[in-house]
Amino acid sequence: MPGDQVRERVPVTRLGAAYRLGLVRRWLRSWWLVSSLHRGSPIGSRRCATIAAMASWRDMTSERAQADLDGLLSAVLPFAEQQLTAHGELWPFGAAVSADGETLLVAVDDDLGESPQSETILTGLYEVARARADDQRAVAFVADVLARGTYAVRVELEHQEGVALVVLLPYKRSIFKKTVALKQMSVSAAEPKVWSADSPLP
Repeated sequence: MPGDQVRERVPVTRLGAAYRLGLVRRWLRSWWLVSSLHRGSPIGSRRCATIAAMASWRDMTSERAQADLDGLLSAVLPFAEQQLTAHGELWPFGAAVSADGETLLVAVDDDLGESPQSETILTGLYEVARARADDQRAVAFVADVLARGTYAVRVELEHQEGVALVVLLPYKRSIFKKTVALKQMSVSAAEPKVWSADSPLP
């Protein structure tokens, strides 16, 4: 989103080998996230699995589209919180709902190297989603950003029906306690990155 500054990662050498991008990719494929993707795990009252703010977008979308986007948000936020709590930062990642309703991970090519820039990862995620647009109903892109002077988890949500939203979840991390205090979620309209307004639906 304009005005949001994507936070760059601390050099890998300062984080230690356990947080190399290759290992993060394996974590993204782990049982914890995959099972939560299929369960649609709850994410707490302040991070309600349904996007409660900006309710007007629901008037323009089908129940299936609403369920797809709510489900994606429920899938990606727990993993983002887990990574922030454990490591104090977050590599960009994505998820998608396939044409038959299955929630899947969106990964970038391994040839980006072990410590690419966050913007490079996001660009790769956008490109992968666009290339698979005909086989997907909805997508989510997650990044750690600095928005209006506050650190926040940003989730860009988009559906083939034409709705595009950005969810910001500000947080404050305690360095000594290794905990993350999550604040009030905000939702606003966004520019589509995968499906343009005039793209025909499958």
